[in-house]
Amino acid sequence: NLGVMKQQGRGTPVDVSGALQLFEQAARAGDVTGALNAARLLESGAGVPADLVRAYAWTNIAAASGQSKANDRKNQIESKLSAANRARGQALSAQLLSPSDQF
Repeated sequence: NLGVMKQQGRGTPVDVSGALQLFEQAARAGDVTGALNAARLLESGAGVPADLVRAYAWTNIAAASGQSKANDRKNQIESKLSAANRARGQALSAQLLSPSDQF
């Protein structure tokens, strides 16, 4: 996965922001792992600004696949959010997959 290579600096300089963009692009194409990788970076803030609402949105998208691992991550992040931020994350999930947001 090119995103992981950029994140870890394998064969390329470390570029966490670039990795996040690739993870999000993969997630928009339906890749659950891409959505979970994006969420992990956004939750931790390792190399990118932490954004729990956006992380929740990506795990919400991944959880829609029915994968239990994705649902577990969604629940973990959800427990850190207020009701208002959960609602923001759910709304953001739809926006992240809108055609106008495609690369």
